Amino acid sequence: MTEFEYKIIDNVIYTPNSDCKPDPKGVGHYYYAQMLKYQNRIAQIDGYTKEEDTFGSLLQRCVRTALTMLDKGLKPGDHISLCAYHHKNSAVPHIASYFTGTIMGAIDPAMSAEEAAHLLKQTLPKVIFANPSTVGLVEEVVARIGTKIEIVVFGETAQHTPFSEFIRLHKNEDTFKPREVEDLNETALIVFSSGSSGMPKGICHSHLSLLYYTNVPRTDVEQILYTVVNPYWSIFPVFLKLSIESGHTRVIYPCFNTNDLWTLFYQHVDFAFLNPLQALQMVRSDKSDKVNLKNVDFLILAGNLMTLEQIDEIKRALPFTNVVHGYGQSEMFSTIFSFNPTAAGLELLKKNPSSVGTVVKGVNYKVVDIETEKVVGPNQIGELRIKTAAQCSGYFNQDSTECFDSDGWLKTGDLFYYNEDLCFYIVDRIKESFKYLHYHISPVEIEKVIMKLNAVDTVVVIGIPHKYDCNHLMAVIKLKTNAIISAEEIVKYVEENIEDKKRLRAGVKFVNDMPMTITGKINRFKLKKMILNNEI
Repeated sequence: MTEFEYKIIDNVIYTPNSDCKPDPKGVGHYYYAQMLKYQNRIAQIDGYTKEEDTFGSLLQRCVRTALTMLDKGLKPGDHISLCAYHHKNSAVPHIASYFTGTIMGAIDPAMSAEEAAHLLKQTLPKVIFANPSTVGLVEEVVARIGTKIEIVVFGETAQHTPFSEFIRLHKNEDTFKPREVEDLNETALIVFSSGSSGMPKGICHSHLSLLYYTNVPRTDVEQILYTVVNPYWSIFPVFLKLSIESGHTRVIYPCFNTNDLWTLFYQHVDFAFLNPLQALQMVRSDKSDKVNLKNVDFLILAGNLMTLEQIDEIKRALPFTNVVHGYGQSEMFSTIFSFNPTAAGLELLKKNPSSVGTVVKGVNYKVVDIETEKVVGPNQIGELRIKTAAQCSGYFNQDSTECFDSDGWLKTGDLFYYNEDLCFYIVDRIKESFKYLHYHISPVEIEKVIMKLNAVDTVVVIGIPHKYDCNHLMAVIKLKTNAIISAEEIVKYVEENIEDKKRLRAGVKFVNDMPMTITGKINRFKLKKMILNNEI
């Protein structure tokens, strides 16, 4: 059970308000004050070179970058972007955006130019910061967008602006003060994520959303944090906040290196995050002499569904680490569930090893039957919906009605149930999007390609669970009357017309009819269930 009192009224779980008191002047003001407070502590360490960077040094570079941005005419509400792997300066433009009131919306270096351009056409950034290795991608994206965008390079460059110009001594740095917001509901950050259908959308997080916390353990004792995600991932600003808020040190590695899988265990780490697929890949590989299995205290695994067998496999390989199957949403900046690192919390985790956690302060919960919209009780499956100050304010410049129900609760798009201990279990995703490896896949894109075939009447692309790759894509197809086309022809057609990560690795299944919802839409959840149960 939880370590605080809560109420359940008509199956809705209400928790006490968080103890959080957000800085009324906004994220920039708060981060500036915290970095000044911890200026002599180590903010980040390069995992390979062991180079240390203090909060004072990091703050100085952030201030200089903010001043240079202002000198270039950027103003509050303008958008900037970042296309970089993890390194010493990758967080600098991110923090500087809070200092200036500009809005960061980072893209993934592994994206195609088409995907990245789709995202940045929504925000039209004035500046994009890039690694030397990602400049080519950014140049193509800028060409596709067709507006004037300055490219700033973390390194040597002949054609663009070197980042070194942003961190030179500035005459106003000693008197600089970060911008104070007028309203904590102003947008502070945009995180791009796949929606329940169609292409990815920009998720808007306000200053209140970023500053609010639920029950993430807060301590002034210096701790070491580890994650290998780049700034595009929603966990990046979360770990950045944890570091700045409490003076914790982030260990930095450029990315998850498939040729060097055990970097997490090269040094002591108090709190780490990995994608489950990364963790499985790690524990199934050989360890070098540099690995010490006693180095890591807590490891959170989140981003993909996990079976109990997979969780057990990881726990067996990491006997000295508390391994937790976590759950998060790009639409929610703070913690949704957790097991407190107390004796009682760890005992609850031991009792419920495949649970993603129990309720936290400052978040209210309900599980809703997806057919009837009725709120259900313990051990009944339905969509998880939450309400908290830490949730997003909606999508950027797009209809956000699909984000919330009629009462303003955030719809997660995921099926859950909880038990008598109030431990929650994720069952499946009802969102149309899903993951292949760490890529978000939007079925609509592949369906549009397949629908160009004259023989196809209806197509639904679903994810078939895979032991190593999260999901493999399958096309479920209803053909037109008397039409003839083979599964092999369709698979080959898709391979020739779409990116590798979107190929039909689970093949094609032909059906006579599609299951439909009451409102006349294809019931994707039911269709997938029927496929997995071999009912069709």
